[in-house]
Amino acid sequence: MEFRVLGPVEIFVAGRNVLPTAPKPRQVMSLLMLRRNGVVRAADIADELWEGAPPSSAATTLQTYVYKLRKALMEHGAEGILATRPGGYILTIPDAATDLHRFNEAVRTGRTLLDDGDATAAATVLCQALDLWRGPALADVVHGRLLSTHVAELEEARTRALELRLETELRLGRHRELLSELKSLALTQPLHEHLHALLMVALHRSGRRNEALNTYRTVRRNMIEQLGLEPGAELQRLHQEILSASRAGLSAVSPALPAGVVPLAQTPVREVSLHTGLPAADHDFTGRKQLLEDLATHLTHAREHTGDGPASVAISGIPGVGKTALAVELAQRLRPRFPDGQLYAAIGTSHDPRTEVALTLERFLAALGAHSSRIPDDLQGRARLLRRITADRRVLVVVDDISSLSAVRPLLSLGPNCAVLVASRIGQRPTPGIRTVLLDVLEPAEAVQLLAGLVGRARTERERQAATRLTELAGRHPLALRCVGERLAAAPDLPLTTMVRRLGGAARRLDELSYGDQGVRVAYDAAYGLLSPLEQAVLRLLSLLPRTGFTAEAAAGMLGWEEVIAEGVIRRLVDHHLLSVVHPDGAEPWFVFPELAWLYARDRLSALLTPGRLARPPAGAETGELPGFGEDGKVAG
Repeated sequence: MEFRVLGPVEIFVAGRNVLPTAPKPRQVMSLLMLRRNGVVRAADIADELWEGAPPSSAATTLQTYVYKLRKALMEHGAEGILATRPGGYILTIPDAATDLHRFNEAVRTGRTLLDDGDATAAATVLCQALDLWRGPALADVVHGRLLSTHVAELEEARTRALELRLETELRLGRHRELLSELKSLALTQPLHEHLHALLMVALHRSGRRNEALNTYRTVRRNMIEQLGLEPGAELQRLHQEILSASRAGLSAVSPALPAGVVPLAQTPVREVSLHTGLPAADHDFTGRKQLLEDLATHLTHAREHTGDGPASVAISGIPGVGKTALAVELAQRLRPRFPDGQLYAAIGTSHDPRTEVALTLERFLAALGAHSSRIPDDLQGRARLLRRITADRRVLVVVDDISSLSAVRPLLSLGPNCAVLVASRIGQRPTPGIRTVLLDVLEPAEAVQLLAGLVGRARTERERQAATRLTELAGRHPLALRCVGERLAAAPDLPLTTMVRRLGGAARRLDELSYGDQGVRVAYDAAYGLLSPLEQAVLRLLSLLPRTGFTAEAAAGMLGWEEVIAEGVIRRLVDHHLLSVVHPDGAEPWFVFPELAWLYARDRLSALLTPGRLARPPAGAETGELPGFGEDGKVAG
């Protein structure tokens, strides 16, 4: 059984396509195939099918589509590969069963062969990779927002593979044989600088210097008129070399590729300095040394990790754990590696993320030199322009404070030598091409080091035991430690043991873990505000279960729900990093509150039970009922 997306979408069995012909089931299967071996959220599928406006029957209709697809697969011996998971669906298939995987592997092999100097073998392998394409990606499937993004990425990968094959054949001296193909490509892609550079090389080597110079003039005129930009360094250098060779009466720039056209792994960058809005790094940033090194290596080796897209990292973790601080610290350290600039955007919890992303794209494009009159009005048009402008640049983009990768994906439309850092409030599902990092609290030694940096090393050494205890009471949580450190720094005569006593009582600990307008409670308030009223009520109730943890079955028993429903809500709380999940060997998943999250949940529950608060329940609770509960005492909803 073969799963094909490089052209019309097909599930190919015994010489025929067994994929249902109805449009929406084809959309569902296309998304599952592109995100194979990972859970695709039902909400994402509904967004793809109904563009953010699903009907009231969306859940039932989607189940029907999945049933039809599962039936078609089972009829051809593929039972169990399409499965339901909490909150979504997963299509489990071997990588080798997909044409996309075979294409990517062939392109990687071709690059390796080319880097090793075997251009002949590289050209053969790259031709085989491109032969897997049977037409435009997902040619016979309706594209919603998510599939449109995937299609753009696939077509860009195809173009980059084609460029690499053309460059390889130029190395082999096949410039005359390539002229017709390169001219056709230049006509269909009038703003593609690298393709025009290859055409100029082929023309010049064929003794047609005037045509090569005319090609430069044509692409320069197109870029100025349509983008408001001058050609990049690659084309400009190549133009000057051809002019110099012409004046000297030489028939070719050199027998190999000229200095202005280099392998895609070494595409030159423009000599500009662009650093838009990136916050300053914390002067006392502490710890995370190995993680910083690993992520720096990942982000500076884009081709090895992500093929033709930018190297991307998504950081998530419990509220206040230092996601933004880590992203900014890493971006500042990587500044020399991305000389074409660093772009920063904080998205937040906008009620209209598409508008926020569109405005951010406009700001990015303007910062990169695009004239305002040339910036498209639509979101996808701006994403495509960003991709074109960064095609031969090394730019690092930092997108902070997001709740969904899919909502900001247009901001990730960057060239292959660029990189993306995303800091997310909510845990992200594994996504092809994006490395996900779950940021945890500090190691014990790092926590003490951070505290010492705030209150003074001599002071912590004098009360070493108290300092260690303070880090434990703060949960080794960076924001909590900063608050404690600032409070102690403001009171240099206050013994650390006194602060230990203040933090020892769980009832007041959140109040002590604050300083000025910052604090742990503020960070958790932001996370709590992203929950639905039902999820908020469940979070409060779960704090009554044993501190050592609980199963979904135990939670369901307390709530009076079916276990599958309870686990669905619990998993959403895990996504928001308000619960952690562990898998003891041979046992079902076990859910545990992080220390400060438990304190916060108990604090919220206590506030509802405080006399005087019940008369004025929060918004969303029915008058006369305990907020979040029904008349029978069970959680409402």
